[in-house]
Amino acid sequence: MKNNGSPAMHLVVTLLFSVAVLGHATVVRNMGLSEGTDPQLKEACRNTSYPAICVSSLATNMENNASLADPTAVFKASLKATLTEIESVIPRLDQMIKAEKDAYDQGCLTTCKTFYGNAVEAIKKAMTDRSYDQVSITLSTCIGYITSCGDGFGENRVDKASQINDRVTNFIDNALILAETAKWQ
Repeated sequence: MKNNGSPAMHLVVTLLFSVAVLGHATVVRNMGLSEGTDPQLKEACRNTSYPAICVSSLATNMENNASLADPTAVFKASLKATLTEIESVIPRLDQMIKAEKDAYDQGCLTTCKTFYGNAVEAIKKAMTDRSYDQVSITLSTCIGYITSCGDGFGENRVDKASQINDRVTNFIDNALILAETAKWQ
């Protein structure tokens, strides 16, 4: 995204314009949520950047007695889902490292595994943070770890972890947004 005339930059500008002009609800309706999605899940996830990921992760990570109307419970469930997603990447990275023939790419994937390990520890820390400021710093640090994973491949090489990194970043982004509405001590 260094070149301001890049297609990616145009997509970002278009998306921002769409949100500003059409309103967030219009954009959310077109982001993978089916008509049959539980209305409470839709409501809990309506302000997230990736509502389909939010809905599916909350459906499987909410505590049994927790209410979707409780923003703190929703945030905690999103953190739990984020931790599970990040932890699931590490064995996949191990498989990719073993299968990789190129020594440079193998080194990049090994570095990614280290960054993912750091992100696991950071998410565990976020689960005990007591303020929005602490959580937002911790989650932003996680995004930095994941982004650094992709940076190792350099501009002239294929980032072999990009799809994994994008998905994990989407989980973290949702958690950051949901943290804004949680009740802090």
